[in-house]
Amino acid sequence: SPRRGPAPGVVHCRAGAGRTGLAAALYLAATGRAPEEARAQLSWRYGHFPYAWWRERAAMDESLEAYLARPPAAR
Repeated sequence: SPRRGPAPGVVHCRAGAGRTGLAAALYLAATGRAPEEARAQLSWRYGHFPYAWWRERAAMDESLEAYLARPPAAR
């Protein structure tokens, strides 16, 4: 859990928009931030473009939405 892990943490991916954005979004959601704030980490502003032909990027959005659909106590 990000609430119990050591700090600081470093996450890196090739462009810094896919896995890094997802990790940042999951961290924000797990630490009680608003879902909108978490979703903003996976946005065009940070180079995230979840078009259908970029299946790996759409998977990031689907993973975040699945996590956010869980009750807050289960996150």
